[in-house]
Amino acid sequence: MMDNQVTVLPDGSAFATASWPLQKDHWLYAPRGEWDSTRDDYAETPQPILTNAQRQAVTAAGRYAVRGATMCGTEMDFDPDALVLNLCYALCGPAGGATLAADKPRFTVHVAGPDDVVPFHDELEAHRYANSLNATYLADRLKNPENEVLCVATVHAGA
Repeated sequence: MMDNQVTVLPDGSAFATASWPLQKDHWLYAPRGEWDSTRDDYAETPQPILTNAQRQAVTAAGRYAVRGATMCGTEMDFDPDALVLNLCYALCGPAGGATLAADKPRFTVHVAGPDDVVPFHDELEAHRYANSLNATYLADRLKNPENEVLCVATVHAGA
């Protein structure tokens, strides 16, 4: 614990801010993996998902994360998990927050009317779903010609 000060409140309750060492098996202490000579890097290094076009934004996100985890550089006894959470927040936005354009489904299947919409990220999956619905309704229509319900599932680009 860094600071042994305990604050006692008027009602007799108390609080303290404490800092404990990380567990011995924390991910931060894991040994490096094998060297990948093909990539000229450690095998555990994630494959890049961004390009150098986003380098300034990633740098800003990293700085935001470090500043958040270290109380703007005033606290060097910081939580590495908080650093990672801050980096994810800066790069991806808040979990459950506003949906980014990249997170929105690219295709939708409309069934019978605009209120019956099923979102898909993959166009092929959207077409498969629409085709299976159309085949099911067509088979039902052939078995029950008196049934006047017609269902048409169509695929639309954009959400």
